[in-house]
Amino acid sequence: MPVDTRTWRGRDGVALCIVVVVAAALRFAGVTSPNTLYFDEYHYARQACFLAWDTSACGFEETRRPVHPPLARRLIALGIRALGNNPLGWRVAPALAGTLSVVLLYLLARRLLGSTAAAVTASGLLAVDALHFIHSRLAMLDIFVALFVLAAALFCAYDRGQVLSGRPHASPAWFSSLLGHRWRVAAGAAVGAAAACKWPGAFVLLAIVPLTLGWELATRRDRGLKAALVGVFREESVSFIVSFMLVPALAYAAAHVGTVRGVLLAWPWSEGSWLRAFVDEQVFFY
Repeated sequence: MPVDTRTWRGRDGVALCIVVVVAAALRFAGVTSPNTLYFDEYHYARQACFLAWDTSACGFEETRRPVHPPLARRLIALGIRALGNNPLGWRVAPALAGTLSVVLLYLLARRLLGSTAAAVTASGLLAVDALHFIHSRLAMLDIFVALFVLAAALFCAYDRGQVLSGRPHASPAWFSSLLGHRWRVAAGAAVGAAAACKWPGAFVLLAIVPLTLGWELATRRDRGLKAALVGVFREESVSFIVSFMLVPALAYAAAHVGTVRGVLLAWPWSEGSWLRAFVDEQVFFY
C-alpha cells in the first residue's frame, strides 16, 4: 500500500469550523435548563462539586460513595471550580467534551476516508445525534468515555499513517518500534483515560488492538516481507505491550491520584498505603 498522500485542504478547515459551530451551538444554547439537578446529575454533579470544593461550599449533603473511577467527575469539577456550583458549572465540561468529540470524528473520518464530504457527513450526523446531544448537556460520565474512545481511534489512525511513512531505525528493533509509535502510545493513554471515566471505556482495546495488528501485517505483506506475523511479534511486541497494557494502566492509576486516600510513597501493601487503598477502591467499583 502506498504512503497516504491525502492532505488537509483549505476547505477542510472551513467545513470543520461550520460543523463545530453547529455542534457547539446545539450543546451550549440553553444548557442551564433545567436549572436544577436532573436525572443522574444528582449523584455525579454533587460528587464533582465535592472534588472542586468542600461539602459546606457545595450546599448539599454528600451522596453515596462513587461507584465509577474519578476522571469524568474531575473534569466536571473543573467547570464547577471555574463557573461555580450552578447548572452552567455542572454542564460546561460535558458540553465541551461533546463538541470536541465531533471535532475528533471529523478528523478520524477525514484521515481514514480521505474525503471532506465523508468527514462532514460523519461529524455532522454526530453533531445532531439525539443521544449524544443529551449526554453533552448533562453532568454525567458517558460523554467523556465517548471523547476518549474517539481519541484512541484517531491516534491509532495517525499511527497507521506514521507506519506507512516509515519509522526511525535503531537497534535493537523493539527500541526502534517504540520511537516510531508515539501516536500508538497516545492511543494507549486515551484508552486509560476512557477507562478512568467508566470501566467500559477499556473495551475499545478489543477493537483497536486487532485493527492495529492487522494494519501492521498488511503493511509488511504489501512491502513483500516474508513471515509477516513473526516480524510483527519480533519487532512490535514491546510496542504493543507498552502502548496497550502499561500506558493505559498507568493513565488509569494516575487519574486516582488525589482522590484515593493513602500514603503514595509508603511500602506498597502496608496499612494506609496508596496502592492498597487504590486496589480496595477497584474492588468496591467491581
